Amino acid sequence: MAAEELVHIGTVTEVSEGRARVRFTRTAACKRCGACLSAGDKEMETCADDKVGVKVGDRVVVSLKSSSMLIATTLCYAIPLALLLIGTYIGSLFSDVWAVCLGLGSCAVSYIILRLIERRLRNSRRFTPIINSIVTEEDEDE
Repeated sequence: MAAEELVHIGTVTEVSEGRARVRFTRTAACKRCGACLSAGDKEMETCADDKVGVKVGDRVVVSLKSSSMLIATTLCYAIPLALLLIGTYIGSLFSDVWAVCLGLGSCAVSYIILRLIERRLRNSRRFTPIINSIVTEEDEDE
């Protein structure tokens, strides 16, 4: 694993067709990310590509490239914010009402576009975590 990867250890809860659902303890860094499905306040779940042949109950090391996480964060937060500000600025050239309408409208349009792009990105597997290894009891003792 390279140093530029985000790494978590979790437990496999489901396996099917080369993919596995993994449950993690939520860390402070993950608290507000939203990339994984929430499984309560203290846990989260995600689907990962199974490259090592795991089974339900295995403790596994899961990684995601930091660059992928940065791109996803930019897509989800920076682009809608930028469009909100641009729409608000353009609308303010006409009136306050236009500023509000164009700001919110452009932000809403950005989320619709992101939703359409999401399907294509999901199929590319660029943002899919990968199971790198199964954690043995000796590994957990270290």
